Amino acid sequence: MSYGSTHNFSTFSASSAPLSQQNALVPAGVVTTVDALLSRLTAGETQFAKAILNNARLMQVVLDRVNLFEAELNQANLTRSSLCRANLCLAKLSRAQLIAANLSGANLTGALIDDANLTGAVLVGADLHQANLSHSLFGGATLDGAMLCRSQMRHSKLNAASLRGADMSAADLTRADLSGANLSGAIAWSAVLVGARLQGADLSGVDFSRANLTNANLAGALVKGADFSKCILKDAIMPDGTLNPSSSMKGTQSI
Repeated sequence: MSYGSTHNFSTFSASSAPLSQQNALVPAGVVTTVDALLSRLTAGETQFAKAILNNARLMQVVLDRVNLFEAELNQANLTRSSLCRANLCLAKLSRAQLIAANLSGANLTGALIDDANLTGAVLVGADLHQANLSHSLFGGATLDGAMLCRSQMRHSKLNAASLRGADMSAADLTRADLSGANLSGAIAWSAVLVGARLQGADLSGVDFSRANLTNANLAGALVKGADFSKCILKDAIMPDGTLNPSSSMKGTQSI
């Protein structure tokens, strides 16, 4: 394990309780400081389940294959850190900074990553199913082959992101911004894309069957080979810029 040479390390309490009570509140062996984490990483340890590192500064740190199951990393700064194949299942990363971080192959099942900044992050093949990613920034991020089924991505910004071959089955992308994104070959079966922005997106070969695209904007989108069977396109703006009649539901494979 290695980590960047310049860090501003400080101690973070596990709770808002007085210091005299914290030992009783934190189980023995649980990591609660950046110094403790880095020291144990240097010693070759990888098991940090339920670590409490809220507000931690962990920029450019290598945490590949580390177990951070149910860890608390709310508002932590992990900019440019590497968490390839890390276990972040059920972790809490609300308002975390993950700009240009590498989470390829990471397990983020059921993780809370709302209001986070993942601009330019790499999540190729990451497992994010049932994760809460609402209101987060993914501009220019790479999520090719990512598992996003049943995830919450309401109001998230995925403009110019790459989601080629991603599985977004039954995901909630209400009012998400996917303008200019590449979703070619993705699966969006039964996904909710109400009010979603898909202008100029590459939707080639996407499976939108049974998806809800009410009020979605698909102006200028590439839809060659996309499957829109039994998809709701009520009041949607079509690729040619025309408004789909409010009473219409598409039952055909292509538009």
